[in-house]
Amino acid sequence: MATRRDPLAATRAAGSLLLPDEARSARLLAAALPVHFGLSVGWGVALAAVLPRRATTAWGALAGLAIAALDFSVPGRRTAQIRALPRWPQVADHLTYGVVAAAAVATAHTEDLRSVPRSHGRSAPAAGRQAARDRRYGLRHGPLGGG
Repeated sequence: MATRRDPLAATRAAGSLLLPDEARSARLLAAALPVHFGLSVGWGVALAAVLPRRATTAWGALAGLAIAALDFSVPGRRTAQIRALPRWPQVADHLTYGVVAAAAVATAHTEDLRSVPRSHGRSAPAAGRQAARDRRYGLRHGPLGGG
């Protein structure tokens, strides 16, 4: 808004990936929904698989920049609407996406660690087998469970 540029230009450009010959704004905006959703989910799944557990946010920022480079080079060449977009706001958008996705991945990693059962000195597989035996025989551990 501050730049007085069309705030929906990038959305219509995303829609032009699905409908490259379309000029009507409403159809391009509608086409942008599945395109943007698919790209966001796809990149999110990829980032969740490859981002390390340490310095996740910094790696997410770098991943966002790499995604921007890839998005502008491969599909960006196909449509005039994407080529016409100013680069720096789009790079900033991709960078922000990488950071937010990385924060979500880091949160998920933290929650995964909280849900790991205590092994009480046993290896994780041994602790899992012991927990299964305890459930089978109705044994409970903890302050009131005995065992």
